[in-house]
Amino acid sequence: KSIRNLNASLLANPTADAYRLRATVYRHSKKFDSAIEDLKTAMSIVHSESKGKESASVKELEEIHIQMGVTLNDIGCSLLKMNKVRDAITCFRKAISRNTEAAEFHMNLANCYKQLDEFDNAVKFYTNALDILKSQEGGTDAHQYKKLSADFGHLRFERGRRLFNNTDYERAERELSEAIKLLPSQSEFLLLRGETRLKLS
Repeated sequence: KSIRNLNASLLANPTADAYRLRATVYRHSKKFDSAIEDLKTAMSIVHSESKGKESASVKELEEIHIQMGVTLNDIGCSLLKMNKVRDAITCFRKAISRNTEAAEFHMNLANCYKQLDEFDNAVKFYTNALDILKSQEGGTDAHQYKKLSADFGHLRFERGRRLFNNTDYERAERELSEAIKLLPSQSEFLLLRGETRLKLS
């Protein structure tokens, strides 16, 4: 019903706002291709109407880019559920290019790289997400920040453990120390770092 109403509204008055609203409905219905097309149409309308209203159009285009980022992130999440990790990475990267300040996009991308055991990339995007969350309301006390810190700590421990098993003790010690900064009360982390330091002594 809502799509029918929006279709009728767009026929009578095809505004950028109306296309954006229909894009949101399409996104919630997982009709992602239609959502993307509506957002592109909204951008075209804003561009064509921007003469003499530059400041207003810039703000509106920024909002559409943010909405496009949310849509691309949702596509990435759907692909991830289908185990299409590489395709999901492409979508999450595109989402970040639309809105670099969305911690969730960086976190989702980090999780993809974690699944692929691409630790350097996972570390990079976990760090980005934590930096963004730290700057937001609640900072390091926020639940999302604490949960992400814990996930990141376990990732760095796993990386340190693998380095230890490969007898790369110097890098293992550095990685385990980073894990302990994130989760200082984890005895397993402390024990393995102790063993690593014995190997180095």
